[in-house]
Amino acid sequence: MIWAGIHYGGKTPLVVPDGNVNAAAYRDILEFHCLPYARRVHGHNFRLQDDNARPHRAAAVREFLEAEGVVQLPWPACSPDMNPIEHAWDTLGRAINDREVIPQNLQELADALREEWDAMPVDVINKLVDSMPRRLHALIETSSHETWTNPNEKELEQALVLGSRRHLPGFLTIGIPTVQRETAHYLTQTINSLIDKSSPEERSDVIILIFLADFEEEKRSKLKVLIKEKYSSHLEAGFIQVIQAPMSFYPSLENLKSNYGDSKTRVYWRSKQCVDFAFMFFYGSSLSEYYLQIEDDVYTVNGYLAAVRDFIKDKSNVQWASLEFSTLGFIGKLFHAYDLDRLATLILVFYQDMPVDWIFLHFKDLNAQQKNHVRRPSIFQHRGFNSSLKEKSMKNVIDRTFVDDKV
Repeated sequence: MIWAGIHYGGKTPLVVPDGNVNAAAYRDILEFHCLPYARRVHGHNFRLQDDNARPHRAAAVREFLEAEGVVQLPWPACSPDMNPIEHAWDTLGRAINDREVIPQNLQELADALREEWDAMPVDVINKLVDSMPRRLHALIETSSHETWTNPNEKELEQALVLGSRRHLPGFLTIGIPTVQRETAHYLTQTINSLIDKSSPEERSDVIILIFLADFEEEKRSKLKVLIKEKYSSHLEAGFIQVIQAPMSFYPSLENLKSNYGDSKTRVYWRSKQCVDFAFMFFYGSSLSEYYLQIEDDVYTVNGYLAAVRDFIKDKSNVQWASLEFSTLGFIGKLFHAYDLDRLATLILVFYQDMPVDWIFLHFKDLNAQQKNHVRRPSIFQHRGFNSSLKEKSMKNVIDRTFVDDKV
């Protein structure tokens, strides 16, 4: 991870922090590198433009900038072509690749990055800044995608409608999107399975994150009453958290692309599902070390949490973007929590182009995961016959690698 800033006429020194950049590290970068440089060059007449990565929008960072009197420029996270520094990073990367001696370790790489960054001509930076009006105009005129910003900390806090957030991150968050079906409803069976097949000690380090995906408040209210009546103690303990996304988060779901011969109903359903998942991932990125997505109509086996821990440990020497605990769709897909913001952004860029489980496949490819890491036997089985999409039948959707432990 590296950091630097650019402006017309110059650039900051390159910073190579130790480890990942969390909110505390980013605040230090701002305090000791960014703001001193900006004030030396521009006095107090400047605005800070960064992206909407979670550390950049953390409450501690926002409070620090407000105390310093620094204005952050709102910026759509899903429009990388609009950010000029991305092209500066590309120039830097090419310079590293063109070196006669390729860096052999992290220290050599850090030294080479600083050297090439310092050598980058100011004209390169100025041309990037000068290109902004043209690229903004082109994006507005030709882009088929909407631009929007990631939910900020306040919006994420307001998304929690039942339960309470825990003070410290845990081991695992299990995400369950759900809707009020017109016929059978499976949510409580799914929750009961997750509870019955785990111990109180295990649950103290795990969160079940339920996302209410219905737009209609009447349907949401019915589910909230049901969950509160059945799981009040788990809500109080923070083991179960229930969230819903604000309508302002959703892009237009009208006049969507009609790909793959899908009906308008199916295109609407899968496009909205993409946005639903993206909001869940933004919310879940700070709750735990890992995040596991399932559906609201599955059941599991005894020891499923131990199986997750063991499989993660088994793959500790492998670079992976996702581990899989089911062969079906998006059921049982596990991610590093620190990857969720990037996954959510990718989903939002292509929300109307393809189903979310297809985007998941591209996410693995983009992260250079060359093979699927699937735990066998799987630990989740699909049980529902009634999809949230009326025209979709689920009768034959079963995971044949699942081994039921029922007696």
